[in-house]
Amino acid sequence: MGFETDQKMVDGDGGYISDDSSFYGDDNLRTALTQRANDYDPSTYWQTHPHQLSTIAATARAKASKPPKPSDPTTKPFNPYEGHLSSRQLSEPVPDFLSRLPPSTTLTANIGFPWIRIANPYKPIHPLSEDWAQFTNAANGSLNGFRTARAEIEASVAGKSKATATRKITPVRKQLEADILSAAQQTGCTTGKWMLFVAREDVDYVWGKVAQGTAEDELGVAAKVAAAAGGEEGRERLICVYTRDFEDKVDVGRVLRGLKGMGLLLNGDGNERVIYYKCDALTHLGLNSGNEFGIKASMYSSKDILADKEET
Repeated sequence: MGFETDQKMVDGDGGYISDDSSFYGDDNLRTALTQRANDYDPSTYWQTHPHQLSTIAATARAKASKPPKPSDPTTKPFNPYEGHLSSRQLSEPVPDFLSRLPPSTTLTANIGFPWIRIANPYKPIHPLSEDWAQFTNAANGSLNGFRTARAEIEASVAGKSKATATRKITPVRKQLEADILSAAQQTGCTTGKWMLFVAREDVDYVWGKVAQGTAEDELGVAAKVAAAAGGEEGRERLICVYTRDFEDKVDVGRVLRGLKGMGLLLNGDGNERVIYYKCDALTHLGLNSGNEFGIKASMYSSKDILADKEET
């Protein structure tokens, strides 16, 4: 059904109104209103709006009435670390947990564990199918196969330039990396973490932000921070923020942006630092930087993930 373009019925009197009707005001009024609309600057309103008392009060009321947000309202909070001295307990408020175990001074010897941990109570940390023994067997087979292939290649190019051997070994190494990640997926060993290296004097503050965000389901499935070893006052502390699946780049990126939003990617000079994401499969195999296989220890960098988001 079409609309009549220039006229509309007025209820009750059988008359019509049109663009020429005085319903819109006379020429002087319409000119004045048009001028007011042209002169209005909405940016001024939005600059002052957040600072008005009514806005501040409304925001405070909304926050006060908003309960903690679980990922699924039907999910009962769960803590795989319950009962462990080194971890936050479900009944323990986060501020109490942070006060009980400040990473700057909590010694590994006093808690019997090298890490202080907190779990997201609304999301399971590990896939149900996780089988680290099966993964280790498969991955070690791939590593040994690479050693054999590398030795054969090096023998076949003896006396030739190193570049020749490198060119032949590179595709074999790439296949090794793919095989390890495939084995991790097939055995459910898919967890990974963003790694933050933090100065001792900053570790309590940064860990407090990470712990609160984890407990409120704003970051990943869990987080941990290295406890003090004693006699290493100048050493940086490692904080790991976990995701459940290293191949889920959407979730990996979401957690990274959460850390960025908390200001945790900033250096002391205000510039943004680069942090790295490593899958637990490589950690489990002891594959760190400079490993004998030439495998890159990290999967993602914050620079690359954030750049991908900007491009999309």
